[in-house]
Amino acid sequence: MHVIRLCDDFHAPENMKQNLSTHVTPLTLALQKEGIRQTIYTMNSEIINHNGINIKIVPQERPFSFFRTGLSAYKLLKKSKEKMDIIHYHNPRFSSIVLKKKYLPPIVMTIHDSPKNVLKSINMKNPTNTKQTLYYYTLAKWSSRKLDALICVSPGVREEIIKHWNMPKDKVHVATTAVDTSIFYHEKTKKQIDILFAGRIVEKKRPLDFIETTKELKKTIPDIKAVMIGANKKDSLYKKAITKIKSNNLEKNIKIIESVPQGKLRTYYNKSKILILPSTTESAPKVTLEAMACKTPVITTKISGNKDISIDGKTGYLIPPKDIGSLTEKSEKLLNDEEKRNKMGAYASERIKKHFTWEATAKKHIQIYKSILD
Repeated sequence: MHVIRLCDDFHAPENMKQNLSTHVTPLTLALQKEGIRQTIYTMNSEIINHNGINIKIVPQERPFSFFRTGLSAYKLLKKSKEKMDIIHYHNPRFSSIVLKKKYLPPIVMTIHDSPKNVLKSINMKNPTNTKQTLYYYTLAKWSSRKLDALICVSPGVREEIIKHWNMPKDKVHVATTAVDTSIFYHEKTKKQIDILFAGRIVEKKRPLDFIETTKELKKTIPDIKAVMIGANKKDSLYKKAITKIKSNNLEKNIKIIESVPQGKLRTYYNKSKILILPSTTESAPKVTLEAMACKTPVITTKISGNKDISIDGKTGYLIPPKDIGSLTEKSEKLLNDEEKRNKMGAYASERIKKHFTWEATAKKHIQIYKSILD
């Protein structure tokens, strides 16, 4: 079986940061171990071959590059004259390839977020964000009717797709996102960080809730140490976060760090007592999986996506969104109970090994591919 994979980014594992390559690259490598031949067509990669997998760069044609990317990929495919069994793309910007469907093998798209979450992420104060989000949503919905299958990264996303796009249930599949346990694993080290936030400083991640919780915890833990990792100075709430930290005299308590490679991110999970993810929308948060693999308990919100991964009282706690009181209470409870943290961390790690490995996800993809070809 030869799968053509279309994606925004494809990087060697040691160079990956927090973008879609953290899903595409390990999935590709896991499928390769299962004997699936693949060729990558991507817009961004620092390599042209990885472990025998050929990587080809898709040029950006302007204007309307967001729509034309799929047609650009089609031109390269036609020129290569490769034998193809499945075309699988991971971003709706490749959706225009369905216009050439009669010349191509079955086409599959992975949906990495629910339609509701995508629309909620629109920031009307940012015209570029609004335009790109609407493109993403419109192209995904339009192309979904023409595809042979949709793959969702969590059961929650599948339910949203079926409900909001009125899709046939047998056309929408689940192959959960996963974590690379060769990169993310427990290391015995001193817990130098009390609470960790991992992710962009944007509205849906509720970073200001994390800062507010740190302020509340400081009342009983004066020297509390908090880290926010994965920031980008262009993030919509970056300036507000800095202002809030300064206005509450938290400069000595909260450290903000920009995105780091996967291996270094593991170090932060292992040095942290708790990961806090107070998001209002999630599909299948990879930071939760990564922290759990490192035996770090997670406090997150009781919403679709999070509930597919975390188990309340077992891997950490699930709390109502925007509830600073609950977030503070559960954080303080865990910070003061090392035995409970260790127990939750061990349970979380075992849950990852049983349900969220790339090997298991790769086998699920193969089942889906074969069902389409049959």
